[in-house]
Amino acid sequence: MIYDDLDEVLELVVDPRRGGPDFRVLAKWEMRHEVRNDARFWDDPFDVGFKRPRPIESVPMEGFYITLGENWKTDGHRILLNSQDGMFLLDKVFSDNALRWANFIKTDRDTSLYAGPGTVGLRRAGEAKPAVHISGTVGAALGTEPSNWGSFVARILPRAIMFKKLGIPKLLVYCRHTRQKELLHLVGWDAADIIEFEPWRSYSADCFHLISELANGLHLSPFAVSDLRGLGANCVDGGTPRRIFVSRNGGIASKSARYCINGADVEAAVTSLGFEVVVPDSLSVSKQLALFAGAETIIGPSGAGMFNSVFSGPSTKVLDIESQSDWIHGHNNLFSSAGLEYGFQIARACRDADAAHRPFEVNVPTLVNRIQESM
Repeated sequence: MIYDDLDEVLELVVDPRRGGPDFRVLAKWEMRHEVRNDARFWDDPFDVGFKRPRPIESVPMEGFYITLGENWKTDGHRILLNSQDGMFLLDKVFSDNALRWANFIKTDRDTSLYAGPGTVGLRRAGEAKPAVHISGTVGAALGTEPSNWGSFVARILPRAIMFKKLGIPKLLVYCRHTRQKELLHLVGWDAADIIEFEPWRSYSADCFHLISELANGLHLSPFAVSDLRGLGANCVDGGTPRRIFVSRNGGIASKSARYCINGADVEAAVTSLGFEVVVPDSLSVSKQLALFAGAETIIGPSGAGMFNSVFSGPSTKVLDIESQSDWIHGHNNLFSSAGLEYGFQIARACRDADAAHRPFEVNVPTLVNRIQESM
């Protein structure tokens, strides 16, 4: 067994699209070259100097749809192990660069495995997890940061939708939050058919169905875009298109250290220009989707709430306010792959705060000018 020997090195299934021990390939897609567009505008009024994402003609998108037998088990959010053959695989194809998958594994805080010396393989870092076996066939809709609404929408929801369309009877998915359960119900999953994934447990099944990640660096695949936009269209109420400002001054976002220092001034300014200030997670999921699907213009500081833009139509205009460089390229990928008309304004973050989440200040006159000129 994998967990019986601390020195056992597990081998990577190099390309799961080719098949392997105890699993079968149902569908695969080779390298596709998707286009990453350029933002329509880039405003940096404080001269912060963040690097602007450039257009890329070739964003690699490759993947697989496979089934796995009973010897496979989950370990963390994105890794599966074969307890009989000492193999592991990820929900992503890394066929050419071991350093990439080693770094990829490090982002999964709940795996009990770690990269071995160099990039030889994986080793056990802790005790074996309590095991749960699922009878029958189940789709594994797992991914990084599932507790984060934006990550759930981009990385997990497209697979949950696909499994439902394919007629898979059960879904293994992290859904500890009420809004996540509402969203899954909205796409057709009944509570009785959902197995709530707990990362401190290991899961096996008579038959796992696994689809690789459909959001490469948050660049959504075309069929993920179609499914998410279709979900929004089913919820839109058909009223007058709305101009909305996504606030971080309420809900879960208000508990973060990444808050807008002059938020009251910003919201007063956009309200005077006809925008409705909204706190997405204060609304039901159906109301959130209806709001964003019916939006003409969406403005707000970067964060999970802005991910709801994927439910809007392709003519929707988006102004994303970024205060830190960490997520700009991913957010650029998201808006670009969704075909939105988008641009960025750079805010000024406090330099002496926590590196991951800092208070920030928006240049209100520049924001007002941009709205008046092109929004």
